[in-house]
Amino acid sequence: MDAKLVVGLLGVIIGALIGGLSNVFLEAYKRCRDNKAVASLLAGEISGILTMTEIRGYKSLYERLLDRLEQGEDIPTPDILGGQPSLDPGIQASLDKIGLLSQDFPERLALFYQQLSGIRLDIRRLAEGKYDGRLDRKIALIREDLSLWNKTEKLGNALVVDLRKEAGTIYRAPE
Repeated sequence: MDAKLVVGLLGVIIGALIGGLSNVFLEAYKRCRDNKAVASLLAGEISGILTMTEIRGYKSLYERLLDRLEQGEDIPTPDILGGQPSLDPGIQASLDKIGLLSQDFPERLALFYQQLSGIRLDIRRLAEGKYDGRLDRKIALIREDLSLWNKTEKLGNALVVDLRKEAGTIYRAPE
């Protein structure tokens, strides 16, 4: 075999290997970057949901409402949503990338958002008066949702901590 031909073939083979490996490493880098971005985005969104709920006092509002209902007052339920419940923008934008997250994040995120959606749907129905005149059902639903919120809040707080670790960031509130 001619030395020039061998050198030429080796050059083509080595070039193909380097090009292929470069693509593999580039894809791995992109996946890692996307993973961290999705984790950070969802940690921020869930943290925001939990913080806004606490600051606005939604849980205590419904606890006070429950007390009044249990005393026999069939009072209207306030509309705290201001519209139809919908998927939050962070999770909506990340649905196709949730599988990039490690551990059991996809399952835990699905559970968090499903529980949150259920609570929001119940709040919407209560505010629309679907349970007016059905005091026992209204009381039972609010009790169930308060219990569910406690579980959802606990799950959300754990998710925020774990997603921040996944993203490699520790959020520090501005002073």
